[in-house]
Amino acid sequence: MTRACLRRIPRRLAKGFTLLELMVTIAVVAILAAVAYPNMTALINSQRLSATTNELIAGLQIARGEAIRRNARVSLCRSTDGATCAGASAGAAWSGWAVLADTNGDGTPDSLLKTSTVPAGLIVNASDAITDDAIVFRPDGIARASSATNAALLDARISVCMPVSTPAENTRLLTIESGSRISTARAGTGAKTCNRPANP
Repeated sequence: MTRACLRRIPRRLAKGFTLLELMVTIAVVAILAAVAYPNMTALINSQRLSATTNELIAGLQIARGEAIRRNARVSLCRSTDGATCAGASAGAAWSGWAVLADTNGDGTPDSLLKTSTVPAGLIVNASDAITDDAIVFRPDGIARASSATNAALLDARISVCMPVSTPAENTRLLTIESGSRISTARAGTGAKTCNRPANP
């Protein structure tokens, strides 16, 4: 084979990475992971808070809608067994809640419409205005501060909290105003604490 022919044959390039290139790539990935991890943790915790708050709002909307539809009192209440209202317990955290209708009008909820449990790691508390740990919607779709006929419209709060520092706003405050208007807001200082909410 002549030298001219040898010059025309392309050289094969080495395939793969050198050790130096591999070490640089691993270092870059490690730096990106270190930067992304806290943000990912905050995002996951924030989504858990929002999901539980939205489920609680859905429960309140079901209770209000069913009260109007059935022309009966319907309650969303703290429940420990997923079937009945637990009753008042001096500020105990909610492990779950249930939506129950009073179908026979005797003042005691007797028909289960929806139930839900509080996910592990979350703390749900109600303000003092929610007597007997229950929000009772009357047939007009309005919740009142007590069972008395002329009781004031309910103004109360329920908090959904996670005792973590990321995100700093580790609490969602669900506010019920004028007996039926529901709104939510973020709260928290990043101090890893969950306090019982005050009345609006």
